[in-house]
This record gives sequence, structure tokens and C-alpha cells, in this order.
Amino acid sequence: MSPPPLPCAPPDRTDPDPVHVLDNGVRVVVRPEPDHPAVALGVWVENGSRYEGPGEGGLAHLLEHMLFKGTRERSVRDLAEAMDRMGSEVDAWTGRELTAYTVEVLREDAPDALHLLAEMIVRPTFPEEELARERQVVAAEAAMVREDPEAWLFDELVGEAWPRHPAGAPTLGRPEVIGGATRDVLAAFHRSHYTGGRILVGVAGDVDPSAVVEQCAREFGALPAGERPASPAPAFAPGNSLRHGPVEQVHLGRAAPGPARTDGARFAAGVANHVLGGSVTSRLFRELREERGLAYTVYSELDTLRDCGLWGVYLACPPGQRERAGELVDGILRGAVEDGLEAQEVERARHSLRSGLLRSGETLEQRLSQAAGDVLYHGRLVPRAERLAALEAVDAHAVQAVLRDHWAGYHEMVLLPHEH
Repeated sequence: MSPPPLPCAPPDRTDPDPVHVLDNGVRVVVRPEPDHPAVALGVWVENGSRYEGPGEGGLAHLLEHMLFKGTRERSVRDLAEAMDRMGSEVDAWTGRELTAYTVEVLREDAPDALHLLAEMIVRPTFPEEELARERQVVAAEAAMVREDPEAWLFDELVGEAWPRHPAGAPTLGRPEVIGGATRDVLAAFHRSHYTGGRILVGVAGDVDPSAVVEQCAREFGALPAGERPASPAPAFAPGNSLRHGPVEQVHLGRAAPGPARTDGARFAAGVANHVLGGSVTSRLFRELREERGLAYTVYSELDTLRDCGLWGVYLACPPGQRERAGELVDGILRGAVEDGLEAQEVERARHSLRSGLLRSGETLEQRLSQAAGDVLYHGRLVPRAERLAALEAVDAHAVQAVLRDHWAGYHEMVLLPHEH
């Protein structure tokens, strides 16, 4: 039986309490968008590789796959046909701290889509034959990463930078864990990790918030409460590592401690990263690729978690150019740390990031994902004006300070061809 239709959003679009908490701890966030024909829905679970215990590496990702393989009400085919009827499909991903399931449908199908997501989250069945197949699928996914030097290098580098901590383990997990995962093991992992305190449900579109909360209470209210996951921040380990593999180029990666998702310095770090290697006008890209032709791929990036982060640099170059490329990276990083960045570089980066921030909410899915991230990491919806003000406050002094704080030490990993 289909759930009742959701009423339209109130005309004034106001909601005095946009974050609702059910009795079992499930958080519900609703963004009313009157007159929009579509509705975006999602479930975010604070369950990723960071929260896996010994012998569990990869279960969070395998569990994500298995939630598509049948519920108490529907078979794997029934689930697929229900999604197809709504003209959409559920997208899912697993990261270090979160697993997410999102879908966008017509407004008239929103109650059914929310019910379907709840079925998958609350009442999966983990059929043995499907589990056997999915173990092979995940193994093939891991093999694809091993064949991608860039992805493989970063997996290895993160593990060396955050040693002996699950945040440093690959999200795809360990082959022995995946190969040995039984239905009982996965069901127990689901019971302990998919609890109310870890789950956020988000809906954006022409819907009435009170009706959404009422349906969520019916759909997700049976979950046990549980607590939000706790995990100490990983300790960063600087150093140098060397690997050999079936590659033709040299792949070089560096990782330094980065700001946390909740750290006010992340705005200055974003500006600094844009100038270092986050754009086609960046110092790394311009120097190593545009002016010297030493590397086709070269960039820097920030990876922020709730209480820590990593700041990475990557390049790939011919073996004969390894030393020169490394020297140039050294010089660019050292120059930025010691001398800071030019005022016009900071202004250009700040304006570019402002443009991206203003355009980041163009779709329902983007607005919903932003709202979910706000509540998960900040405990509230963060106004766009607040982000813009923090970005506009970044100046050259703040940029140099964040570079000095985070690039005082780093871990470098080099992947060489076997013959080298």
C-alpha cells in the first residue's frame, strides 16, 4: 500500500525549526521549495571506513551495495522496477565518515520514494546468493582501483599518513574481510551501525515539513536509537615512502595535515589550495605543465573530515623528469610558505571560490546535500551569507598563516616503474 501524498509547501516557505529529531535520534531536514515539480530525497548514515573496527574493513561499503539487493517487502528486481517506474534510480556512495543514498523524483512520487529508501535502510534481507555475487563485484571494484595508479597511490599515501587508524584504511576494505563476510556478519554490522543517532533524512521540494516528519516517524521510527559514532582524530605521520608497480610514469603524492570540516581556517586553506594547485592558473599547474611541460596531471586538493583533514599534492611525470619535477614542487611549496601569496592571486582565488559557492545551490540535489552536510558537521543550517562573509574575510596574512600551520611537515610517496 502506497503512503499518502505529501501536502505542498506552505506559501511563506518558513519553518521555525528546520531540523527535527525523532524519538530515536533520527534527524530530519526539510527544505521547502514551493512550485518545484521535483523532490530530492536522501538518507545519510554516519557510517564509513573511519568507524569500522578490527576485522571490519570494507563492511560499510559492502553493506551499501547489499541494501539494493532486497528488503522484507521487495526483491532486488522489485526494487529496481519501483525505481524505474519513478523514472529515477537511487545513487549511493560510501566515504570515510558517511554512507549516502539519494534520489530525485517527481513530486507525486516523493512519498513512495521515501518509503522505498526506508525499506532499504531499515529492512534489508541480505540474500545469500546476492551476497555471493556482490562480494565479486566489490572485488572487481577494488581491482579497478589497483589498476589506477593515481587512486592506488592516494589510498597508500593516506594509510601511511594516518597509520594504525581506520580513517587511513581504504574505503573498499580488505580482500580477506570482504571474502569472509557472511550474511550474519553483515546483518550484525547493519544492526550496530544503522541506528537512529547516526541517521539523517533530508527532503527538498514542494513538500510540507510536518507531513515529511510524520512519514519519517512512521518509516524510520522502528530503528534502535544508538549513539553518534565516536572516533579519536588520527595522528599525522610525516615521512617518505617508495613503491614500485606496473606503471610507465612516476607518480608522486604528498600529504600534509589539513583543516577539519568545522575549522574556520578551511576558508583560508581553500584560497591557498586554489592558488597552489586547485585551478588552471595555479602555481603548480602553470609551472610544471604550462611552462615546462613536465607533467600532464598535477594538482592539489583538500579532504576535510569532521575533526581533521589532509592536504594533498599529486603529479605524474616521465621517470627522467622525476628529480626536476620534485624540485619544482619543493620550491613552489617553500615559496608559498615562506613568502606567502601575492595579493592579486588571493583576490582572484577568493572571487573564483565565491562564484562556485553562489552557483553550488542551483539544483535541488545540491541544496539538499549542502543542508545535510551542514547538520551533520555543524549541527545547524549554515546561511550562505555566513559562508560568503568568512570567505571574503580571507586575506594574504590568513593564507600564509594556514600554509605555515599545515605544511610544516608532510608525507611523500613515490610510485616508480618496476625497472626503476
